[in-house]
Amino acid sequence: MLDTGYFQVTKVGSIQPANQQPGNIRELANVIERGVILVEQGGSIEATHLFPNVTEPTIIPPDPAAAKLSISSAISMVSMVEQLLDEGCSLEQLEETMMTRALDKAAGNVTQAAKSLGVSRATLDYRLKKSEIPVSNRKGRPTT
Repeated sequence: MLDTGYFQVTKVGSIQPANQQPGNIRELANVIERGVILVEQGGSIEATHLFPNVTEPTIIPPDPAAAKLSISSAISMVSMVEQLLDEGCSLEQLEETMMTRALDKAAGNVTQAAKSLGVSRATLDYRLKKSEIPVSNRKGRPTT
C-alpha cells in the first residue's frame, strides 16, 4: 500500500482517502487532474504521475482487527463456495438459505438477522419480500 498522506493506493485502480475530512473529493480531483496532465498522450496513469513527490512507497502494516476473515476461514469459505458451485447451487438458492438461517438464528428478528448478514435492515427486508420468504414474529405468526 502506498500512503501519500492524502490518499492510500492499495492496488491498481484503488485510491482511498487517508482520512475522512472535508475536501478529500476536491483533493482527489486535483490529484487525478495532475495525473492526466503528466501522462503521455495515450499512456496509462501511473502512481508516479499522481504522486510525483513520493519517491519511496511507505509500507503500512495491515490492521489485524480490520480483517473480517482469518486466512483459514477464507480458505474454508473458498472450498465451501467451490463445493456449492460443483453441486449446482444457484446464487438465489444460497441467498434464500442464508436469509432463512439468519432469521432462524435471530428468532425472527429482522434487524438482528440483517446485522449478522452484514446488510441494512431495509436491504434484508427488500430481499425477503422479493424472495417471498415469510417473516414470523416472536409468537410464530407470519407478518404481512
